Amino acid sequence: MYFRCAAATHLAVHGLRSRSASGLDLPDGADSIRLDFETDDPTDDIRVTFSDGRRA
Repeated sequence: MYFRCAAATHLAVHGLRSRSASGLDLPDGADSIRLDFETDDPTDDIRVTFSDGRRA
C-alpha cells in the first residue's frame, strides 16, 4: 500500500507543477493531467493520463 501512495503522490505533485514525472520513459512535455483510482482496468489501483494521451 505504501508504494501506491508514494506513486500517486509523485504523479500528483508533478502534475500540479506541470512537470514530467521523473523515472518514467516519457517524451518531454508529457505531464500527468488526470489520476484515477480503483478503476476497472486490470491493474485497478492507479491510472494516470498524460497530456499526450498516453495512459499508464
